[in-house]
Amino acid sequence: MVRPNPMDSRPSLGDLEGLILYSDLRDEDLEYLQAVLGRRLQEVRKARAARLRFGMRVGFGVRGARGKRAWREGKFLVFARSRVRIDCDGVVWNVPLSMVEILEDASREQGRSRNPGSDS
Repeated sequence: MVRPNPMDSRPSLGDLEGLILYSDLRDEDLEYLQAVLGRRLQEVRKARAARLRFGMRVGFGVRGARGKRAWREGKFLVFARSRVRIDCDGVVWNVPLSMVEILEDASREQGRSRNPGSDS
């Protein structure tokens, strides 16, 4: 027997917001939801931070914008909780982790294979 995938009928964020706002949840229920969402947010941030490695090329900002919000590229230096430090041509920027986009894997940039045991 084939089980239906629960992710196929996943409600949208708007649906979830409506369910939460217009429900009669008690304070304890709302605190529980807040704790669950907080843990999930931490997991997502940790996973994103785990992909960053020293020297990796990253970018941040808004493409097409000007000034301090303009798109910049540089090398990853340090991860500090929810922010990262990026070196852009000698200027170090302190950027929120949510704005960072990984451009290239450092191991590929240096010509090393991700799987050193392979013969190819």
